[in-house]
Amino acid sequence: MRSLSVFLLFKLISVLMMQGQNFWYEPNPKGMVFIPQGSLTRENDTSRTTLPAFWMSQEITNSEYRAFTDFASANPDFVLKWKKWDPQTKTYSDQNVVIAEIYNEICVDSLALSKEYEAGSDLYKTYQNYFTDPRFNKYPVVGVSFHGAYYYCIWRTLMERKNESSIQDYRIPYDLEWEYAASLVSPSKRAETGKIMPADYYKHAKNLLCNISGNVSEWVYRSDIQESDKPVRGNHWKNAAVPHQDAETKSGLTGFRVVRSYGRNKF
Repeated sequence: MRSLSVFLLFKLISVLMMQGQNFWYEPNPKGMVFIPQGSLTRENDTSRTTLPAFWMSQEITNSEYRAFTDFASANPDFVLKWKKWDPQTKTYSDQNVVIAEIYNEICVDSLALSKEYEAGSDLYKTYQNYFTDPRFNKYPVVGVSFHGAYYYCIWRTLMERKNESSIQDYRIPYDLEWEYAASLVSPSKRAETGKIMPADYYKHAKNLLCNISGNVSEWVYRSDIQESDKPVRGNHWKNAAVPHQDAETKSGLTGFRVVRSYGRNKF
C-alpha cells in the first residue's frame, strides 16, 4: 500500500512539473527533416568536424516563397526585425529593415528558368510563368537571390512566432550543415533528371530529404566569405553547380532550403 502511495505521489509531481514552462520543448517543425548529430570530413581536409543536430526543409517551393512576395507586396511598410550574429565580436546586434527598402531584392526573376532555354522554344514558353503558374506550385523556387532567401527566413520566423513565441529561427544552412546532410545520401541515390522536378520528387529513404545534391543548386552560408559572394552547393538539373555566386544573382538553376537549430528554447 505504501509503495502504491509513493508511486502516485511521484506521478502527481511529474504531471505538475510537466505543466510548467521548464518542461516545454520546441515541437517538430512541420515539413522539416531531422538531421542527427554527426561528423563530417571534407575533401582535402583530414580533420573531422562534429555538427549538432538540426532540422532541414525540402527545397523551398514556389508557393512557399510566393506567400512571402505576396505579403511584401501587400505590406510594404512592414518592418523585418532580427538579431544578427557577428562571428568576430561573438555578439548579436539588433537589425531591422522596412520591406519597401528591400522589395527588389525579395522579388524573383520570373523568367530565370525560361532563360535557360532557347528563346521562343516550347520549353521557354512552358516556363515563362514558372513562379506564378499553379502547375508549378510544388516545384522549387528559382530566380531568387541570396538576399531574398535570407529575408524569407526572417519573415517566416516572424510569422510563425505570432502563434508560437518560442521557436528557433529559420535560416539558410551553413555550408557544413548542407554538406553533412548531403553526405548521408549515397551518390548513386541522388537525383539527376535532366529537367527541373517537384521539390518532393526524389525522397531518400535514409533521411527523407528530397533532391539533395540534385534538381536545383542551393544557397548556403559561410561567415568567412565576403558579403558580395556566397557559396552554392549541390548539382542542378542542367549540370554541376558553380561553387560561388554573387549574392544578388537570380539564377534559374539556384534555389534554397532552410534549417532550424535543434534543441530546447530558453524562457
